[in-house]
Amino acid sequence: MKNSLLLSFALLVCASAIAQTQLVDNEILSVTKHAFQEDSDDEFLFFAKSDLIAFRQAGKKDTFTYRFYDNELDEIKSITCPESDLLPDEMTLMSAFNIKDRIVGFAYHTDTKMKKSTVYMLTWDEKSFRFSDDMIIVYEFTGDQYSKEIGQSYIGMMVSDNASKILICAKDLTSKLPLRFMMKIYSDDLQELEDYTLEFDNNGPFLPYSSKWNDVTNLNYSFNKTMNTPFHIDDNGLVVARGTNLEDAYFSCAIQNGRASYAPAPDDKEYLQNTIKYFQPNGSNAFWVGYHRVNEANNKCEFVFGKFGPQGMEKPTIIDWDNEVLREFKNHGDYEYKKDIGDKEFLRIYGPDLIYSSLNDNQELTLGFEYHQVNYGDQTTYHTLGVLLTKTDLKTNRYQSCAVKKEARSLISNYHRSYLFEKNGLLHVVFNDHPRDFEDEWDGKVAGKFGSPKGNCPVALVSVDLDAMKVGPRVLLWYTEANDEVGLGPKYNPLMLLNDGSFAAYTDSSKHGRNILKFALK
Repeated sequence: MKNSLLLSFALLVCASAIAQTQLVDNEILSVTKHAFQEDSDDEFLFFAKSDLIAFRQAGKKDTFTYRFYDNELDEIKSITCPESDLLPDEMTLMSAFNIKDRIVGFAYHTDTKMKKSTVYMLTWDEKSFRFSDDMIIVYEFTGDQYSKEIGQSYIGMMVSDNASKILICAKDLTSKLPLRFMMKIYSDDLQELEDYTLEFDNNGPFLPYSSKWNDVTNLNYSFNKTMNTPFHIDDNGLVVARGTNLEDAYFSCAIQNGRASYAPAPDDKEYLQNTIKYFQPNGSNAFWVGYHRVNEANNKCEFVFGKFGPQGMEKPTIIDWDNEVLREFKNHGDYEYKKDIGDKEFLRIYGPDLIYSSLNDNQELTLGFEYHQVNYGDQTTYHTLGVLLTKTDLKTNRYQSCAVKKEARSLISNYHRSYLFEKNGLLHVVFNDHPRDFEDEWDGKVAGKFGSPKGNCPVALVSVDLDAMKVGPRVLLWYTEANDEVGLGPKYNPLMLLNDGSFAAYTDSSKHGRNILKFALK
């Protein structure tokens, strides 16, 4: 371990548990807030596993403060040092992933004199609180592959949903056209499984989205299952990508054994197509693919989806949502859509986030969408609207839909996500809510008008019976003003599973500091 790391350690060992505050304790769940940090500017989640959560906060002179919390969400260590002190050989960290409850980092080191850039795969050392000196060399860029700014290689990483496969890719810089990507696949024990070069013919039917990227000179840390890559991988090892041809028609691409096959999105002139979405449902090891589209002949809003393989989509299923469901989902039934919707008029939705997917033993696939939009007016506001759930019986193609009506508004460019917890056939949806007509007697009421938050802003719970697709009443969890402005985090904040089966998420306010919230289902 480096001497500078030893000298810069500021070790805080908690003699007793840090104070926590109970926000909720009802028959469904309890919520407590932990780990208050008053100064949280420029602080981000560093990594998370079931018994260790770490934050990184920018400091002075290229230093960072790292704070570590155990599974009880008590702070166990604080370190202030340059990032290089946590990495071997003065590397720069690009990303870190939780792979089977082990933190794996990806870093690079550039030697400008030797004109060589090297990309490494590292593992976090629990004892020394730094990345181990044991490393795996993933790429060495020399000669025509070398560039002073490693971001020009478009390095990307992606981990499959169940963390059994790791995909790493880099653009081949030796030729602008045709596009080539150097692809590597690793197992969860970091053994290399595949190594090949993937080539896209520029005159062919497919241009991956990455071909439209600008040069990336700064690779920022991100906590997710993917970083800067147009490619995705499922637990079976199938690699997929989405793209367009020269006429801007949508295509899906399946990559297997280093060979790419292409499948156009189900489309014709009557449809206005939306972005392709890949997803791997809970209970499935394989990819599915879906397309939002609007039938311009009748304005119906549809979602086409199916299991995805090397030959494209298998047996596509089409669902279209009626106006009653979409009015709830779009959340404006009380003031924007005052008139009745006629038989030939339809509400539309475009590109909502797919936030939930689950496949059960009865071959019923349940999909959940959340809708975000920006309202450009006198004061730009960012809206997070309803949650739309649709359950499809894949044997009969019959489906049921329901919507959780909600709205969260923000004057900063962070949409408020919902937190979803599934247990015993119930899907519990927790979210920030800004209704106008709820008074103190709030529990169990149906949402009416929505508007800009005034006074207390509630955090709500709605439980959905997934068997009957029935939405339960709203339950007030807490008011933000009564609890130091503790709301929920923006949509990019992950839910972190702890080893006792509860979940952690952090909420951050520039005015009121940072807390970690712990959600425990009863």
